[in-house]
Amino acid sequence: AEKLYKKNINRLFDSKNSYQRILAYLVIAGSGDKSFEQGLLKKIEIETDKGNLIWAGMALMYLNTSHTTPLFDFLVKNETFGDAHMLPLFIQLNKDSLQQTAYQRIKSENVTAQILAAQILSSTELNGKTEELLKEAVRNWDIEIKGYAIYSVKELQIDNLLETFKPLLDSTQTRRIALEALANSPTKEDREYLFDLVEKQDTVSKELLDCFLQSKNTENIRYWLRLLYTKPIPQKYIFFVFKQPILSSDEVLTDLHIAFEKISNPEVLHELVRALKGRTDDKSVRIMISLLKHDDSTVRYWAAWSLKGNI
Repeated sequence: AEKLYKKNINRLFDSKNSYQRILAYLVIAGSGDKSFEQGLLKKIEIETDKGNLIWAGMALMYLNTSHTTPLFDFLVKNETFGDAHMLPLFIQLNKDSLQQTAYQRIKSENVTAQILAAQILSSTELNGKTEELLKEAVRNWDIEIKGYAIYSVKELQIDNLLETFKPLLDSTQTRRIALEALANSPTKEDREYLFDLVEKQDTVSKELLDCFLQSKNTENIRYWLRLLYTKPIPQKYIFFVFKQPILSSDEVLTDLHIAFEKISNPEVLHELVRALKGRTDDKSVRIMISLLKHDDSTVRYWAAWSLKGNI
């Protein structure tokens, strides 16, 4: 097979037949043959057939190329970001190379390049330069794309946000993601500002509840659980346990138990009980068994589902 590969791969790679070239790109990607890396970088510049172009780029990603900047420019031109297929592969490449590429492109005049650069930074290591560039983007980018930079600030848990982020809470386009970034900040003042907003509301808004629930900070999850029984919340408040793994962690189990003792809202109970799935400790089992007798059939169903296999 190796002899057959070596004999034919160059002919297929340079063939005038587009199907043969695609076959070459697929075989190169599957074999991990990095000797074709430079050739593939050329191909993503000169291929005119869309299918060939995409597979040449995909082959580079499967080869784990360190040439992330030309591949970045290729994605800007060819990726459909509403239904991205190549981007998940791209962000798995060398993080240092991705970071340097993002630094080069985040101030591009091309809006798509700016957005992609900000997205890439969210998956790289936080440092002073990344923080500076993202905060600058939050301040200066058009409101239509500012949210992409805010998202990366949130994901990287950048601190000292309040001065820059407070004005963003007045816009429907940035309010939700700005609240999430403030909740994820390690800075006490940023989070305390959100606590103050909660105290000013008779009924805690879904946006505020969600910003605490979606946080990476365990203390925010504990606070969210307390809000469920200490403050009025929207009547039809919908949330999903599977989106927040901290809810099923040992760190908040005691807080979860207390919440079950105090919450009566069936809309909350039937989702929250799913956080006890897999628990075998006495208290968790007792809670689930007690919910099997609840008046609400949906609560009973999810209690039974959570209990199944636990005992």
